[in-house]
Amino acid sequence: MKTIVLQHLADLRAAAGMTYEDLEAKTGITASTINRWFNDKSNPSIDDLETVVTALGGKMRDIFDDVGKQELLAAEKVGLKGTDALLAEFERREKINKEHYEARITYEMQLRTELQASFDKAIASLERTHAAALEKRDETYRNSVGYLKGDLKDTREKNRVLMTRATDAEKRADLAQTQRADSDKRRHDVFYAMLRLCIILSIAFFITGMMIQPPWEWLPIS
Repeated sequence: MKTIVLQHLADLRAAAGMTYEDLEAKTGITASTINRWFNDKSNPSIDDLETVVTALGGKMRDIFDDVGKQELLAAEKVGLKGTDALLAEFERREKINKEHYEARITYEMQLRTELQASFDKAIASLERTHAAALEKRDETYRNSVGYLKGDLKDTREKNRVLMTRATDAEKRADLAQTQRADSDKRRHDVFYAMLRLCIILSIAFFITGMMIQPPWEWLPIS
C-alpha cells in the first residue's frame, strides 16, 4: 500500500513537472521532508499527504481507488481465497469515500450558505446603521435650520421693535422741538407786544402830560 501511494505521488509530480522546491513553495512543507517521503524514509500524515496531492493537482479519492484495486489484483495473483471479501471491502471503502466526499460537499455548501447569510445580515445591519445616521443627521440639520429661523425671526422682531421705538423717539423729539419753537415764538410775540404796549403807554403818558402842563411851564419863573 505504501509503495502504491508513493508511485501515485511520483506519477503526479512527473505529470505536474514540479520539483521538491516547487512543492515546498506551494505547500509550505520543506523539500527535505518531501524528499524523505519519496525515498521511503518517512511517512507523511494524512493531512500532509492531502496537501501535497492537492498541490500536484490530484485527489485523495484516486489514491484510495488505486490502493483498493492493487490490493484486489494482488489477491487474485496469489490465488488467495476470499476475493469476495476483498471486493466487499473495496466497495465499502468506495462507499465510505463517496459518503465522505458528499458529506464534505454538503458541509461546504452549508458553510457557504451560513457565511452568505452572515454577510447579508452584516450588510443589512450596516445599511440600517447608515440609514439611522442619515436620518439623525437630517433631523439635526432640520432642528438647526428651525433654530436659526427662529433666531432670525426673533432678531427681525427685535429690530422691528427697536426701529419702531427709534421712530417714536424721533417723532417725540421733533414734537418737542416744534413745541419749543412754538413756545419761543409765543414768548417773542408776547415780549414785543408788551414792548409795544409800553411804548404806546409811554407816548400816551407823555402826550397827556403835555396837555396838562406844557413843557415851557416846567421851567421856573424868575
